[in-house]
Amino acid sequence: MKSKAHLKSHPLHPILIPFPIAFFIGTLVSHMGGWLQDRDTWMNTAIWLNAAGIIGALLAAIPGIIDYLYTVPPKSSAKKRATQHGLINTTVLILFIFLFFYRRQYAPNHLLLSLGELIGVTLLMIAGWMGGTLVHRNQIGV
Repeated sequence: MKSKAHLKSHPLHPILIPFPIAFFIGTLVSHMGGWLQDRDTWMNTAIWLNAAGIIGALLAAIPGIIDYLYTVPPKSSAKKRATQHGLINTTVLILFIFLFFYRRQYAPNHLLLSLGELIGVTLLMIAGWMGGTLVHRNQIGV
């Protein structure tokens, strides 16, 4: 099924998703590096990557929602999978928004931040697996 959110027949959602994935993983890596080496520059990088990941996720969600509403067939296994994919990604976005504001506190708990980022990245991988299944098995956005 051809994506309704496309540019010259190229689906937009798969074009945009690598950015929040890279930014959220970079948030985790930068935060861990800054925490373990006690480097403020790494911590600042984590803040900026977290913000970029949030913006990127919101931008990637727009064509994702359009495809969910207008491309994925109703009452299909793809619709159930797409719903789970969207809910997991929404959870990841909410988690990283919370972590963005939490890390701006005077003395955030770095263990809590790292655990939250690790959970977020793990959920992101699960959602990515589901998105890949939607494309390859269910032929959504092809």
